[in-house]
Amino acid sequence: MLKKFLSFSLTGYVALALFACTDSNSVQALDFGKNEEAGVSSSLEALSESSSSQKSAESSSSEESVLQSSASETLPFDTTGIRPQLIKYTIEPDTFSNETREKAGQFLGHFITTDEIVNPYCMVMHVYESGKIVTDYMGVRDVSNCVLVVREDSLMFSNIRNCRNVPIWGSCQNAEAYSRKIKVGDDEYYFGVSEKQLQLTQLTDSTMTIWIATNPSYEPKETTPSTWKKSVFEKDTMVTSVANKVDPSYVDTISIKKYGLTITDWGNTWIFENETCTTEDFVRDSAKTPEEQCKDWENYRNSFVDCTARNMKTPKDVYPRLCRPSKIDHYTVWCILDSEKPTELIED
Repeated sequence: MLKKFLSFSLTGYVALALFACTDSNSVQALDFGKNEEAGVSSSLEALSESSSSQKSAESSSSEESVLQSSASETLPFDTTGIRPQLIKYTIEPDTFSNETREKAGQFLGHFITTDEIVNPYCMVMHVYESGKIVTDYMGVRDVSNCVLVVREDSLMFSNIRNCRNVPIWGSCQNAEAYSRKIKVGDDEYYFGVSEKQLQLTQLTDSTMTIWIATNPSYEPKETTPSTWKKSVFEKDTMVTSVANKVDPSYVDTISIKKYGLTITDWGNTWIFENETCTTEDFVRDSAKTPEEQCKDWENYRNSFVDCTARNMKTPKDVYPRLCRPSKIDHYTVWCILDSEKPTELIED
């Protein structure tokens, strides 16, 4: 249970999940198999017949608003400290006839298979009985089926699950798939903007190099964890709760007078009279590698464990937690609600 409670990954600075071909939360990709030329041709013919209206619609679409070529001497966002993702890809054998390609013109792209390291993150590898952790910076190699369409001024790149079964411009539903071509000095890039992120891509015949940064204008929606319902603490004589501003039926801050302690940030910040212990507000050193940043965060997280234990005056290797004994029953975990320190380890 302790491992389950603490099994979390570092977010905000190493969660660089690629938008296009590595969305593990998306529905399972459809099995397109080998497309029949007749089916593909009919789809393309339908699209070709309305090509003029399609172009008109594109000019006013949300994708087209960012697909205006530009040139500058600086990158559109600061890539300092961002480790670019190198994606190797191969183009699948072409199943389209010459006639089909002629009808589609430059709008017809390719199905591709990508081979990449995805979702690099700082993973908790082990949780000691004291509550301290050991981490490692990891990635998972993944092979994905994607769609790639390159136009003179723009790029469409997405997982096949987000697209119709023809690799034609405009066939992918997610707006994040579209990037405009830009030139910075002598280098060419494709620059895409979505609600959550900024993306910069360099393309060769067999690789993509992608930098991803948070969109400065993105404001995450506030959520209320279900584990902090106000009703959970209503019968606790030790606890004074403070209502949450998002939903009055939840709380985000509680006070435990017995220990002179206030806990907030959903349990991540413990405020004592003379010291504050927190896992929040970690600041990464952009001059360090992601592996070094991961280790820094491990030390930061473990210092929180030391801090809470020191201020709660617990014996060595006893980990104070905001829980009740009925939730976790282990002699090294001190559930501070309705429970005294584990008697086996209380110091003389």
